[in-house]
Amino acid sequence: MFRLMAPAIFLLVISSLSHAELTLNGLSTYQQLSREYYLIAFETEKPVSDEQQIFHSTMAKRLELRISRERWTPNSFSALWIRDFSIGNDLKSDPALAEKLLKFAYYPARSLRKGDTFSIEYTPGTGTSIKLNNAEIISTKDDEVFNAFANIWLGKLPPSRKLKEELLAAGGVSTDLVYRFYDLVISPERIEIVKNWEAEEQQKLLAQKRQREIAKKKAIEAAALAKRQEEEKKRLVALESAKKKEEELAKMRAKEEAAALAIAQQIETNKASQNLETAQETKPANTQISDSQKLEEQKEIVLAMPEADASDLISVQDAEAIYRVEPDYPYKAAREGKEGYVQLAYTVTETGTVENIFVVDSKPKRVFEKEAIKALSQWKYKPRMEDGIGVKQSDMQVKLVFSLN
Repeated sequence: MFRLMAPAIFLLVISSLSHAELTLNGLSTYQQLSREYYLIAFETEKPVSDEQQIFHSTMAKRLELRISRERWTPNSFSALWIRDFSIGNDLKSDPALAEKLLKFAYYPARSLRKGDTFSIEYTPGTGTSIKLNNAEIISTKDDEVFNAFANIWLGKLPPSRKLKEELLAAGGVSTDLVYRFYDLVISPERIEIVKNWEAEEQQKLLAQKRQREIAKKKAIEAAALAKRQEEEKKRLVALESAKKKEEELAKMRAKEEAAALAIAQQIETNKASQNLETAQETKPANTQISDSQKLEEQKEIVLAMPEADASDLISVQDAEAIYRVEPDYPYKAAREGKEGYVQLAYTVTETGTVENIFVVDSKPKRVFEKEAIKALSQWKYKPRMEDGIGVKQSDMQVKLVFSLN
């Protein structure tokens, strides 16, 4: 009775597997290390016994895998498929193909269960479609992806010779395998679960994208903060430097003012001392002289005086320095250990300032002249006095010596 029913069941299975007028060409099992993972059916438009007919024809063809393990974890699934893809195909030379195959290898979001079904189908003019429990997961417009799968079992390095021969049986299928294949059916709840994987994957990708955007935003904010902190640090350093320079300038000004004040005080002291000496030397006359006697005495003095120029009778007092500024030592000359002097000629104005400065002599040349002129131009004089009136004096000279000792 059983043997009579087998052909009818066999025809039923072939009919259920057929799609777009495809017929069952072969059926086999996939095993690794004596562990069975799935049953695989190969359907074609016409019987095929040579793999070249598969890879060099444009006929419709379909591979269907039904999971025979009770549970197949995502990690184990990915590792096994990546290995098989790498053995059967040259993925390094075709990155685009490798990306599609890796998407398949990493697709399961949860463990696969017994009866879950993958179909890889090529339709001329349409392309390749890969489905899991009737839900499409990959679609292409050529047979490249289909051939990459077919290379695993029908290429030059199949998992086993028996598997390849059974898929290329040209319709000579084992009845026992047909019964087993037919018994592996998809449960309704598994169809819904697998449909949700795509949504879960999209949510996962969106979450990862948001995390990357948050991380990028934080990195930009951190970089901006670091830049602001660095700019603030530079600003504070500049303020501190400016403050120190201002303090140094204030000290220099205070020092110069103190020196000027000391010179002025010394001048006043000298004047007071001179006035005191003059007062002590002058004594009042003991006798009274009449106006007529004074006139006669003056006439006698004038008559007794030798002839002289009018200029000899003018009271003259040469210019006298009351404030000097020492010249700065040129940095380069000091660093090179150079010493020397500058002989300058100049004019003291009626107000005591210095003008018309020019170099009479210097050694070495063009080393100390600039600093010497700069210093001399700041000197202050008590001007030359003629009968109590300040006048210019243009015959002034000074020798400024530059020494490192």
